[in-house]
Amino acid sequence: MKKRHIKPTGQIFPYIVTKSGFISAPGKFIFPVLKEEIEEKVAKLFLDEVTKIKDSGFSKDLILNKNSQDDLDFRITQNGVEYYLELTEITPQKDMRGGYNDLPDSYNIGSQAQIIIDLILKKSEKYSPTELNIILLMYITDNKAGPSPLSIKLVQDFCNKRHHIFKQIWYFFPIMEDSGAIDQFFPNNVESLNEAQIKELKASTVVNINL
Repeated sequence: MKKRHIKPTGQIFPYIVTKSGFISAPGKFIFPVLKEEIEEKVAKLFLDEVTKIKDSGFSKDLILNKNSQDDLDFRITQNGVEYYLELTEITPQKDMRGGYNDLPDSYNIGSQAQIIIDLILKKSEKYSPTELNIILLMYITDNKAGPSPLSIKLVQDFCNKRHHIFKQIWYFFPIMEDSGAIDQFFPNNVESLNEAQIKELKASTVVNINL
């Protein structure tokens, strides 16, 4: 049985515009304290949202169950086929010993993409001896952790060219209690990047604007 433990999270700040300025939006996504509760809440909201996407591969009659037999987080059963759903959090930088406070507002796109790529490869290596149908769900708990569109493009290009074991890889940004933003890292239909394009993207910088 997995050990229950508290998991630090960052800050999600959805805002709405009023006559007097910006205010926090009511109904924003609230992260539970325990890691397993965070993952279950994120997984359920993700599945609610992804089933709305045409050709996502998820059916509305799927069944989600916690998986207590091994390291993988959840089992999904749909149309008589069993899949495993593994969750991992994307953090703004590799060394998070100082937590989310005082994180920089700008990031190198290449470094940001590499953090995600390293997580994918680490998880792929961990489960590579198995022949299970595994879906990787990558999510964030802090605004500054969200990959930029160019970082996403680099990750998608990498996933198309480099072997990994996952049937699907998704990125999910839980924003409100009933909604969030989704991008699909793999499979995807993005046009392949050449070496010059990759080099140019990796050298770029993104700035996160926090209200």
